Amino acid sequence: MPLEPAREAALEWVVRLHSGLASPGDHAAYAAWKAADPAHAAAAAEAERSWAAIGAAPRPRPSRRRAVIAAGLVLGAGAFGASRLPAIRSGSARLLAEQRTAVGELRRLTLPDGSALEMDTATSLDLDFAADRRRILLHAGRIHVEVAPDAARPFLVAAAGGDSQARGTAFSVARSGAEVRVLVTRHSVQVRYGGAETLLQEGQEVDYSPAIGLGRPRGVNLAAATAWQRGQLVFNGEPLGEVVATVSRYRRGWLLLRGEALAQRRVTGVFPTGDTEAFLQALPALLPVRIRRLPLLDIIEPLGA
Repeated sequence: MPLEPAREAALEWVVRLHSGLASPGDHAAYAAWKAADPAHAAAAAEAERSWAAIGAAPRPRPSRRRAVIAAGLVLGAGAFGASRLPAIRSGSARLLAEQRTAVGELRRLTLPDGSALEMDTATSLDLDFAADRRRILLHAGRIHVEVAPDAARPFLVAAAGGDSQARGTAFSVARSGAEVRVLVTRHSVQVRYGGAETLLQEGQEVDYSPAIGLGRPRGVNLAAATAWQRGQLVFNGEPLGEVVATVSRYRRGWLLLRGEALAQRRVTGVFPTGDTEAFLQALPALLPVRIRRLPLLDIIEPLGA
């Protein structure tokens, strides 16, 4: 079962407030959130106890990159390391979305036009289908769409201020906060963001975000990039920080990775999305690490730490 909404929100708050990114307004908003409901206060106390149990780990000067690695929290396309923290402010949109998947859940839907939609874990979206349009608004997570032909109605996926228009196509869109990745698995897709646009061909992907604008298309291994649709996570020499972030999307509770050097160690392997314990059990055989278990939190740390 996924975490209860209050417990998940409390953990997001605690991670943000210890990330070095929080403002005085965030602290005031957290206090108001706790005071609004006894269930919020109880969830916050539990989250704060879990965070305190991490112990006196060395804390480098806060930076966004280190906060993301330390938390190991990603919602969206975890492989590109985007922070889950913005979900605190977008939570209402996710909770009220027309379609949502829970943590660890994969769902397949047939859309009103006959297109096939696959939703990855922790995904939320709204559908806007009418006589003159077909549009998906992706709030968070990752989807793959096989688009049914309909020349009279363009098919768009809108996410974080950009959109991707199908051209007789199958493609995926992943969103984590303001960062988006588009991948084409068949034919082509027109991607528009910030006044720029690019045409992606089969086997290519592109990222866009406020930080980078619209990036350059690049080739990918389609079998590995679409493994989540077959219930697998495939890693081929990815940094452990990115791997932990990806696995976190499929797991209840939280994973924390201690150590910048450890985050850069490379991992190769194939793991089931429905059994993240298999990843944690295999990790000590792949790298010199140990797993420390706490309520709602598993810590990956170097041996001898």
